[in-house]
Amino acid sequence: MASEVPKYLTTDNYRTDAAPSLPLMATEIGAVLAPMRQGLRIATGAEIARLGAPLTPVQLQRAETEAAELVALGEPVEAEPWAGVRPCMPDMLPVLGKAPRHPGLWLNFGHGHQGFTLGPTSAILLGEAMSAKPSPLMAQLAPQGRPLCGLC
Repeated sequence: MASEVPKYLTTDNYRTDAAPSLPLMATEIGAVLAPMRQGLRIATGAEIARLGAPLTPVQLQRAETEAAELVALGEPVEAEPWAGVRPCMPDMLPVLGKAPRHPGLWLNFGHGHQGFTLGPTSAILLGEAMSAKPSPLMAQLAPQGRPLCGLC
């Protein structure tokens, strides 16, 4: 559904001297425990929710409970869990190419949680298109005809 987006939940930090020295992926609890300057960050997965919907940090609460068995958690640094939206398109493909209504503007967005992974490939595709040698993939990623790209 177009009005639903992936949200990622995390607590910013717990004050603790017992944080691991390297990030730890705890697959059994679906969380990452990462050392930070102020202690320990617990990051969980994504939920699909409507924009502006209240937080439902069930994953985070479970992860905190389990993490407390592994590490002595101190007080949270932040009073409320953080939630961030990952911008993505309904078809989960990024938008790359010329902005149809804005001459000289090129688009490269909507990678969702794959931005870091797809960034280099997107840059190559966009560079090829900008130098008039577009890959056939660009037709699938162009803004024209894509859902929600009427504003582009």
